[in-house]
Amino acid sequence: TLKLRAFPRLGEGLLLASLAMGFNRSTFADRVADWPASRPLCVRAEAIKGGHSMYDEWGRHQAPLSTGSPRLHRFRRAIANTLRVGRRAKGPGGVRWSAGVLVVLRRGPRRFVNEEDLLRSGLAERVQRETGLPLSFVRLETLSVEEQFIRIAGTSILVGNHGAGLTWAALLPSDAHNCAVIELYANASSDGLPVDIRHFAGLAGIRHVPLPQKTSDECHGQLIRSCGDVVVDSEELLRTIVTTARVLQHRLKSGSQ
Repeated sequence: TLKLRAFPRLGEGLLLASLAMGFNRSTFADRVADWPASRPLCVRAEAIKGGHSMYDEWGRHQAPLSTGSPRLHRFRRAIANTLRVGRRAKGPGGVRWSAGVLVVLRRGPRRFVNEEDLLRSGLAERVQRETGLPLSFVRLETLSVEEQFIRIAGTSILVGNHGAGLTWAALLPSDAHNCAVIELYANASSDGLPVDIRHFAGLAGIRHVPLPQKTSDECHGQLIRSCGDVVVDSEELLRTIVTTARVLQHRLKSGSQ
């Protein structure tokens, strides 16, 4: 058993380990829901195997809910209390992130083939101009678990290619403001888009936006989990982020969740 703040840098660690414990149906979740803020929250780190199949059922029965699982929200707040992270998360160097757009970059399988072009496309500036939301790019594997949680705590729209990084969608602060996850995926894979991220989003009560993208030549016809590299259409991604942000802002103004 390890203190959360002492976790090593994340490969697929905290979120998948935590989700595997079963927030919404386990005695573990019952205990965490009332965890005292003065005590460090601990979890047991174990190897996680089995590909996508073990996650296919998570959140399935929660999908119709509009507000998400209260138990999951309490779990997120328990982690925030342990890490002393407020709703307006303060990161390393004293930087504060308001609720914004976070784009997850990946190495290896399911990467953005044209990543450099995307970084030079002016996407951040254009999203800021259209929506007022700051946009940043991140490689989660380069951050500690605490730093990752802080970034997620300051995010309203999470964007990325299908993969473990998007499981953070389950811990977006949807009890504080409207949130969404935009899930890019290879449009010519042999198996189509797996359902796990959609189910995580349903459990958290956030909007899930699937966005098919051109499959790289090398990954055409292969399984998403074994390849899944995509060529990102920056104009389509911009339109999707702007539309999603406006939907969330409209729901905020109308008072709906």
